Amino acid sequence: MQRFLKTCFYIVLGMVCLGVVYLTTVIYLSPRADLQNRGFIGCTRQMVIDLQQCQAGEIGCPFRHMVKDMKCNIKVVYIGFADWISGNQPTPWANYLFVPELSEITADDTTSATKRQNEMQNLEKRNLFIEQKQQELEDAKQRMLNIDSGELLANPDIDPQPQKSAVTDAESKVDVSAENIDDETNLEF
Repeated sequence: MQRFLKTCFYIVLGMVCLGVVYLTTVIYLSPRADLQNRGFIGCTRQMVIDLQQCQAGEIGCPFRHMVKDMKCNIKVVYIGFADWISGNQPTPWANYLFVPELSEITADDTTSATKRQNEMQNLEKRNLFIEQKQQELEDAKQRMLNIDSGELLANPDIDPQPQKSAVTDAESKVDVSAENIDDETNLEF
């Protein structure tokens, strides 16, 4: 009798392990976005909403919502199997492994993306300009510290006047107008 119970326990344990592996794999392979909100998408969206309501430091709340999400995912798999048995869908996984319906990309989205790309390029140019000016300020600050400490005055070979640094390739490519500089000075951080 003990051998029979042990065998039953291992069979049930093996089925649970296989179920967890199957569910994890299927959730990983399923689409993440769909206009009709099919499959596991609704479960995941609800779990995210529920987890946002949890208070910091509360351990039971996230665990409770993850168990609720697992039940929802198992329900999706069960509904798919039931629909397959009843003949409503061709395969048991057709309700969660499908080709998603995504919204079409419009011309407005394309122009918006181009506009964002141009803004990013402008930001990169401004960032390079600001880094160059910060380096010049650091150099001037260091020269002032050297003058204050008397190092430059004690050494007549060093010219205490600030020298114009050579223009590098990166500096010559940056085109920043006075209008852009005025805009940058009014930025609030």
